Amino acid sequence: MITNQCRNIAKNSWLDLPNHHKNIRLDAFMIMPNHIHGIIIINNPVGNRPACSVNKNNNLSVIIGSYKSTVTKQINRINNVVFRWQKSFHDHIIRTIDSLKNIRECIENNPINWNNDENNPVNYKVTVQAGLNPTA
Repeated sequence: MITNQCRNIAKNSWLDLPNHHKNIRLDAFMIMPNHIHGIIIINNPVGNRPACSVNKNNNLSVIIGSYKSTVTKQINRINNVVFRWQKSFHDHIIRTIDSLKNIRECIENNPINWNNDENNPVNYKVTVQAGLNPTA
């Protein structure tokens, strides 16, 4: 039940972003069990840097920060659930139609690859640091 509520919060907050950041348009997205993939198109970019705009509220960092904040607050209101995002985010400027098509396809196929995904907790690899004995 909580997992579905969390997913719905993440989805609804994502879909609500254009209501708070007027110069953006959402494209493909996929909510995974512990991360999200999505394409945000920022209209009216300044110069050659699409991640920036005249309005500070449409800076990609601000958009992602507001999304994470909204989702965190709503999920943490659920009974005894503590939710935290990883720090920062990974971004990529999409420069060509072919690249856009490829990224959309990757986003769409992400659930199919979940069993082998490095973000799937069952696939986390523990590295041993010098001086530490993992069996002790």
